[in-house]
Amino acid sequence: MASQGNAIDFEADITLNTIGSVGGGSQTRACFAGGYSPDAQDADMTYVNIMTLGASFDFGDLFDGGYTMGSVNSPTRILFAGGGGSPQRNGDIQFKNISSDGNCVKFGELTQQRAYCAGTCNPTRGVFHSGQVYGGIFYKNYDYVTMASEGNATDFGEVLLPKAQMEGGGSNATRGVYAGGYTPTPSGSNTNQIEYESDCLH
Repeated sequence: MASQGNAIDFEADITLNTIGSVGGGSQTRACFAGGYSPDAQDADMTYVNIMTLGASFDFGDLFDGGYTMGSVNSPTRILFAGGGGSPQRNGDIQFKNISSDGNCVKFGELTQQRAYCAGTCNPTRGVFHSGQVYGGIFYKNYDYVTMASEGNATDFGEVLLPKAQMEGGGSNATRGVYAGGYTPTPSGSNTNQIEYESDCLH
């Protein structure tokens, strides 16, 4: 990331052809989970060793297969939250240790069942922003978890503009930034707005 240039083929593939999968990882592993392929939700998780081209490995399964989830991670754990589904969105938060193979287990629940929420995090807290409730309702709040301790998410405040299908988020130890997405206001449109929050990452 220190230099500009074109992307290069990693010479490895995830388990299935999917859309709506999510990722995360550590300094050494990049992990990919879920998605929709070809006509059902996928529960597979795959990882690669970031410094080694040419190989991907089965990482286990989500305990509840999903797509369009939000994801956050600490140096040791990765968490996946929410996701698509009909007629109900998913409110589960699930996690696993990044360094070991095995299936996800339940961490807790979001404050609202929803899909398309963006995740930002620092080494201790993970934050899930906005998202879409089934039926076209957009969630206007964000909630957080302390990643070392299983439990339900806590409502922390409201976003400036309720939206979904955001292009993820970026964060450092104190501030989370997320951008774009689809919003019902005005009259259903894409947005180029960039928002940030800092209080809940302290």
